[in-house]
Amino acid sequence: MGARFVFLDFDGVVHPAGQVVPLRWIQVKPLIGVQFFLPGPVAQLRTLCRQTGARIVVTSTWRLEFPISVFQPIFGDLIVGCTPLVRRIPAGMPMRWMEIQAFLADQDKPLRYVIIDDQTGLFPVDHPRTVITDPRSGFLEGDFELALSILGG
Repeated sequence: MGARFVFLDFDGVVHPAGQVVPLRWIQVKPLIGVQFFLPGPVAQLRTLCRQTGARIVVTSTWRLEFPISVFQPIFGDLIVGCTPLVRRIPAGMPMRWMEIQAFLADQDKPLRYVIIDDQTGLFPVDHPRTVITDPRSGFLEGDFELALSILGG
């Protein structure tokens, strides 16, 4: 079996949607688990990766503001990178989906992946590898089970 990836958004998945993202990491670090990264969803993601051997690829726009290394204290060595910023997206194509496709194009095949996000409009309608979370609660047990089945764990 080839590589397994979890394409991960932060807002609405491991961070409550609607909260402002600070401009500097030093403002986030003291709040991890209190206001920014929810411990339950983070633990579920770590378990998903541990059970399936998957690695995290950050798709969140946070990747544009912070280096990936600042998320290591939260996710450890599970993060292997982030999706590239695709500047030219054909009309009607979902942005985040195009970024994921650009990342996948550089990977060896075969592979398995799941996309975890709280927004449906960023992907093709009814994409079978997408888990859409409730942005108020984040990545919960039902989402975990669906992601596990998609990854074949």
